[in-house]
Order: sequence, then C-alpha cells, then structure tokens
Amino acid sequence: MVSAAPINPAGGGEVDKVSVILAVVSFLIVVGMVVVLAMMKVE
Repeated sequence: MVSAAPINPAGGGEVDKVSVILAVVSFLIVVGMVVVLAMMKVE
C-alpha cells in the first residue's frame, strides 16, 4: 500500500475517491461477515 503513494500525481483526486470507496466497501464486507458469523453462532 505504501508503493501506491508515489504513483498518485498532485492532481489525482480520482485516486482518493477510489481509495475511500474501496475502504467503505471492504468495511461493509467485514461487517457483513461478522453479522453472518454472529447469526450462525446464535442458531
């Protein structure tokens, strides 16, 4: 993830949006997996 910083130019606002979207999506996936595991433990 450190190697991705130099590739981003000074005017690369799009990369910032993409990284934020990826972070949100991955966070939602993790939350979804936790919820599924919790539901499986309850049953």
